[in-house]
Amino acid sequence: MVSSDVSGIVSDVLVHEGQTVPQGDVLFRIDPEQFKIALDNAKAKLAQTALNLESMKQDYQRMLSDAASQQAQVELAQKTYDRTSELMRKVLLRRRASIRHEPPSMLRSSNNKRCANRQKFC
Repeated sequence: MVSSDVSGIVSDVLVHEGQTVPQGDVLFRIDPEQFKIALDNAKAKLAQTALNLESMKQDYQRMLSDAASQQAQVELAQKTYDRTSELMRKVLLRRRASIRHEPPSMLRSSNNKRCANRQKFC
């Protein structure tokens, strides 16, 4: 009984029935076409996988860049908020300090002027 490690169509028989052959001699050849097709398919699949991998790497790099850009925007917004908050706090402190230091007569006079100005525009 003779068998091979792979299945396929026998293309050549290199021995005759009843012939004595030494161990290791080739007895038959299997048609390589189906193996070439399988190899070509595997190569094409590998190439497609390599392209997909490269595309995914580029997408990943773009996403990292986008994330860094968004982080920079968040940091800028936080700095702007902090600066604006500090400025507003200083303005409010100055206003409170100026109100506390104005004599009551000045406050009344200031309020009277505001009321007069409102009446002019109303």
